[in-house]
Amino acid sequence: MDRLNINKTAQEVHEQYQKMESVGYNTMVYGQAGTWKTSAILTCPKPVHVYSFDRHGWAPIKRYVDGKNINVDARFEGAFGSRIKAGQQETTFNRWQKDFKEKANSGYFDAVGTLVFDSATTWALSIMDQVRKTGGKMMPDNDYIINKKMTPDQKDWQIQMEALKLALDDFLSLPCNCYLICHEVTEVYGDNERILTLPLLTGKLKEQIPPMFDEVYRAEAVPSSKGNTVRLLTQNDGNIIAKSRLAQVPSGKNSPYLNKYEEFNIKKLMIKVGLEKEAEDKPPLF
Repeated sequence: MDRLNINKTAQEVHEQYQKMESVGYNTMVYGQAGTWKTSAILTCPKPVHVYSFDRHGWAPIKRYVDGKNINVDARFEGAFGSRIKAGQQETTFNRWQKDFKEKANSGYFDAVGTLVFDSATTWALSIMDQVRKTGGKMMPDNDYIINKKMTPDQKDWQIQMEALKLALDDFLSLPCNCYLICHEVTEVYGDNERILTLPLLTGKLKEQIPPMFDEVYRAEAVPSSKGNTVRLLTQNDGNIIAKSRLAQVPSGKNSPYLNKYEEFNIKKLMIKVGLEKEAEDKPPLF
């Protein structure tokens, strides 16, 4: 390869990297009920758009939902779809996907500071509902579910898992910050019966989804004399899954670094890992 072609190839690679670099901060936070996962939406860069799949999941922040800075779309709550048109079965997941693609194609998410999914656990259930009701059959504008099967079995769960990974890939490619909320589960692994705390997702997704995110934190309640507080575990302790790609071992005064436990504040975490610009609020949506 001559020098001219080498330069051209290197520039193309670097341009592709710059496109990837422009994608915003992305984090998954999982934990038990009552660990402020939804309340922490108020600490995200605004405006915040929330896709709510947990029924009444928005209740902790309802007094702050003004549509301008905090906008909650609760049309997709509940794991089960419904017949919304005479003679046509359209599931929650299919309706959500249409809405998501319309907003992505229109540039809506360019104006959003943070996009939130609350929660991945019930969002995944809505995908299985799609598989169960349609046999994985292609619905209008539906390119995530790619197989046909009428009765739920192991293959149906595989369809659901592949669909969720494809949808998350689109979620993580947006020009805004992304915050995925998930419930948690504790399971026994391996012959040595190792106990692990993981995000509550289907099968191997517990292991496959976290690597898709730069940041994976576990929210945990800490009892005190004044009532419970909540902190985030940012590092894997061997039994509880957590990580940070953006934090580094401290090498200087201004190097990005997170303590093992951090305050549950998304903006502050972004600033600590060097994302001051991404942590800034954008203008209200209207």
